[in-house]
Amino acid sequence: MLCIIEKVKLKELNMVNKMNIEIFRANEIDLTNIDKIENSLDKRILSYNILKNNLDDNNYYIYIAKFNNIVVGYISFVFLIDHIDIDSIAVIPEYRKNKIGTLLLNKLFEVSKELNVNNIFLEVRKSNIPAVLFYEKMGFKKINIRKDYYLNPTEDAVIYKKLI
Repeated sequence: MLCIIEKVKLKELNMVNKMNIEIFRANEIDLTNIDKIENSLDKRILSYNILKNNLDDNNYYIYIAKFNNIVVGYISFVFLIDHIDIDSIAVIPEYRKNKIGTLLLNKLFEVSKELNVNNIFLEVRKSNIPAVLFYEKMGFKKINIRKDYYLNPTEDAVIYKKLI
């Protein structure tokens, strides 16, 4: 029985690219699912309370990716006068490598054009090689290092910028 379930799950994952991933602006109901995604990460990025407090801020954006009515990823970012800072982008581990992160970043790029914003910034742990490679593939350029920016463990942050 377990083997059949795993085959079905793998087949479902392989179909992600062929099926429709829907991107929506998050609402309060979605925060529980976003929190579950945060809990699935090696290093938690944002707390439930931070997300909840920012949800009503007109300059703060949270978008979710849904597949088969399941929230499988999200992106959060803030609009600051002349640029956007990405706070977090995350996809449930089982759904990674299926272009969901790309869809979420493309939504951010769409919003940045609507807001007439040309500069997007983010920081990432130096050791998070999959994220570094993903951001570089998406056109972000390394512009600086913040020494000892992250805690637990202490680690440098790599600052990236994308010009739209």
